[in-house]
Amino acid sequence: SGRALWAVVGSDDYDDYRLRRLDSPAEAIRLERLGTIYAPFGNWLGAGYGVVWTASPDGTLWRIDADTSRITASVRLRRRIGGIALAPRAGWFVTTDGHVVRVDANEARVTNTIALGVYPPQLVGAIAAAEGIVWVAAVEP
Repeated sequence: SGRALWAVVGSDDYDDYRLRRLDSPAEAIRLERLGTIYAPFGNWLGAGYGVVWTASPDGTLWRIDADTSRITASVRLRRRIGGIALAPRAGWFVTTDGHVVRVDANEARVTNTIALGVYPPQLVGAIAAAEGIVWVAAVEP
């Protein structure tokens, strides 16, 4: 829901990741098992506009209803995710191979892929979306 805290928590060896939802400080943490989630640093989780997006190692994106904690859609990118930013009508995903992918929020389908031209592509760091603009940060080698 709008007042829930979402986090990806896992083991030190990155084998077992779980999406956790905390509804309020007074409630117990509810563990939502969604399969293996690739999120060793927490960049592969985005929440807002009534949904939560996360990713798996094979590049599959999962859209989760924030109120029910149920998976409502999946999108197979076949690219590893480096970061997630949400906007009212789209999810924006930066990939570790140097692309930005736009996924329509309602239809859960890829509507645009942009090559960033960053080399090596692993240097792409963070992504943010606000007021119709998407920003991507890269780290200097």
